[in-house]
Amino acid sequence: MKTPLLTVLIVVYCGSVYGADLDALIANCDGCHGKSGISSDSDIPIIAGQPYVVIESNLIAFRANERACTESEFRHGDTDRPATTMCKVSAALDDADIEAVSKYYESQTFISAKQPFDASKVAAGAEVQKKGHCEMCHADGGRLSNGKVPILAGQWTPYLEATMREIKEDKRKVPKIVKAGVQSFSDEELDALLNFYASQQE
Repeated sequence: MKTPLLTVLIVVYCGSVYGADLDALIANCDGCHGKSGISSDSDIPIIAGQPYVVIESNLIAFRANERACTESEFRHGDTDRPATTMCKVSAALDDADIEAVSKYYESQTFISAKQPFDASKVAAGAEVQKKGHCEMCHADGGRLSNGKVPILAGQWTPYLEATMREIKEDKRKVPKIVKAGVQSFSDEELDALLNFYASQQE
């Protein structure tokens, strides 16, 4: 029995484990996230150096359609490929793929985004970081992770802003402590916090 052409195309396009190696999977991910996961696009998160658990849980959530899936064009490599979503890409990954991809990106070095920020809001943002008890998990002003949460300092502001908005509007599943903290902040406080994270570019 011959495999339907559509199935073959889906497997090749999405980089499924059906015969694909880690290099192919990484190349597919890098098509949006940039080489080694260091994104050069402000709406795409930097995943290099992020904890294994963070990457794994996000891929699993996307695969289960538990996260909003915005369509995105490929930014690197073959940019003529049709736009896709994280849900579509993750749907082609099995548990072994997710494990391999998560381990790879965790092993890479996080490099902060070089982006504009309002220096007059940085000090206030640092206070918000303390007020919201963010430091308990996102240590050293968001530069460090306890191995279970993402690095926030140096992440792209537009991506973080969209994430915070989803949390505030209860559109993104996060731990209760994160939800309570983010939802307690005013828009001004969140703006200051984002400028604080953006200011850390070393």
